[in-house]
Amino acid sequence: YNFEISGSNGDSITYHLGNSDDDQYIGSNNTVHDCSISTSGADGIDMGTGTDGKVYNNDIQSCGHTSMIAGHKFQGELYRNYIHDSGAPAGEVVVIGQHITVWGNLIVGNGDAPYLLLIDDDNQTASIHTTDVKIYKNTWIWNGENHHGNEALEIADANGGLGTVEIKYNIISTLQSSMPTNAFVFVSSTYHPDDSDFTSDYNVYGPGTFNCWQMSPNANYSWSQWTSTLGNDTHGVNSDPLFVDRTGEDFRLTSSSPAIG
Repeated sequence: YNFEISGSNGDSITYHLGNSDDDQYIGSNNTVHDCSISTSGADGIDMGTGTDGKVYNNDIQSCGHTSMIAGHKFQGELYRNYIHDSGAPAGEVVVIGQHITVWGNLIVGNGDAPYLLLIDDDNQTASIHTTDVKIYKNTWIWNGENHHGNEALEIADANGGLGTVEIKYNIISTLQSSMPTNAFVFVSSTYHPDDSDFTSDYNVYGPGTFNCWQMSPNANYSWSQWTSTLGNDTHGVNSDPLFVDRTGEDFRLTSSSPAIG
């Protein structure tokens, strides 16, 4: 698909099935690329099913619910998309399916939801669990408050079946003077930041102080605890990524950026 969409009351682009087809993957190589989507009343791009799908090179802004969704029965890649000025209350990028890679995206927002939401959701099928999710080389620029306490990335395991998640080589930054209160929030009583299926490494967080909040049981982890105690981001950095002009939204890296190398 290749569209220019503005002023939609519902989802701008959706490829979805009802719950009666919970165990089916319909279609393959479903592709949405080079679209311009603005002022969507609900979701910008909602890919609910299909294997080997691709969503890339899209410009998505001002969505009323979620900017981009990889749903329960979608397998594939979300890459090189520009998501901005959204404020999507349910999340800028929501991953609910399995075998999904999210890479090379630029997400700049000012909303009240996390920029990345990984969730194993029991509201749909219990037979398809969120697993084999790779989040690589994205730039997440936070500029707002979120519903769980100012988080950039949220891991939620409503169904108790969340599997392997890798978060690597990303930059998590802000347009404000410092990071959100929590770089990560884990909304689960069973899936925690020290889970053997969770990997976070080679990421850059800053400027400001890193914190991870685990909701149940309640715990907060500083940068030293995140890296030394939990073993995450042992090659990561809690430092300003040194963009050319962060507040001016020029997110090219300077030659001295800790994100290089």
